[in-house]
Amino acid sequence: MGIQKDAGEVLLFIYNQYIEDRKIERSEIIKASTWDAGRVDRAVKYLEDLGAIEVGRGFAGYEPEDFFIYG
Repeated sequence: MGIQKDAGEVLLFIYNQYIEDRKIERSEIIKASTWDAGRVDRAVKYLEDLGAIEVGRGFAGYEPEDFFIYG
């Protein structure tokens, strides 16, 4: 699979959560996709670089690699 296909799948997952007005955590995407963390991170970074999503990072009490996507 290419990064564009992975990003499309992540975007669909994010959209489905967005219509429920939910915050999405990195761990949820990893669990739902069954992908390794690096693959999820690359797809999310790709979408962020395109300006398709906004990602929050660096929250107290969370690991540095954790992120949140707000719906």
